[in-house]
Amino acid sequence: RTKELATTAAQQENEFLDQTKELLQQAVAEVATAVAGLKTHLNEELVPTAEANAQDVTKHLQTTQANIQESEDKLLGQFQSTKEKLTQFATELAELEKQHQVAAAETLSVLEVNVAQSKEKLTEFIASSKEIMDANF
Repeated sequence: RTKELATTAAQQENEFLDQTKELLQQAVAEVATAVAGLKTHLNEELVPTAEANAQDVTKHLQTTQANIQESEDKLLGQFQSTKEKLTQFATELAELEKQHQVAAAETLSVLEVNVAQSKEKLTEFIASSKEIMDANF
C-alpha cells in the first residue's frame, strides 16, 4: 500500500509539475508577446515621435540662430552707420570751428581798425573843435 501511495503521490507531483511547466510556458509566451508589443510600440510610435520632436527642436534652433544672426548683422550695420555719421559730423564740426576762428579773427581785426579810425576821427574832431573855440574866444 505504501508503494501505491508513493506512486500516487509521484503522479500527483508530476501532474503538478506539468501544470506548473505549462503555466510557466504560457507566462513566457505572454511576456514574449508583451515585449514584442512594446518593441512594436516603441518602433512604430515612440521612436518616430521622438525623432519628429528632435527634428522640430533642430528646426526651431536653426530658425532662432538665423534670427539672432540677422539681428546681429542689422545691429552691426546700424553701429557702422552711426559711426560713419558721427565721424562726418566731427569733421563738419571741426571745419565750422576753423571757419568761426577765421571769421572771429577777421571781425576782431576790422573792429580794431574801426576803433583806431574812430579814435583818430574823434581826436581830429576834438582838435578842430578846440581850434574853432580858440578862434572864437
